Amino acid sequence: MNDGLKPALARCLDAVRTELPLEELPDSLAEIERIKALAWARLQAPVLAPSDQLLDVNEAARRLGISKTRLYRHQRQYPFTRHDGRRVLFSALGIDAYIQQKGPPALSLLSTIKRRTG
Repeated sequence: MNDGLKPALARCLDAVRTELPLEELPDSLAEIERIKALAWARLQAPVLAPSDQLLDVNEAARRLGISKTRLYRHQRQYPFTRHDGRRVLFSALGIDAYIQQKGPPALSLLSTIKRRTG
């Protein structure tokens, strides 16, 4: 936190606690809750690399070579999954890194089938 901001915030909150007239407390508490909600939203926002894009399930599934259903069903297993409220999005850079590391899941499945069938 900015060196001057933290002490200023502490003084402000102390003033709300000790000096603010009682009739102004509800509005002040509402403002504090609003700031708190914005801060939580900021903490939960996806962190993107400067050139990263968030992809919808259609594009992410296409890049991975899997169905949308499979991607939704197994989204928690993929490190490139991001949540924006109820929306599920996928990091393009994360998908690229995943494919480079593990190979596309569809190709892995194909190689497994070939190994088992001879």
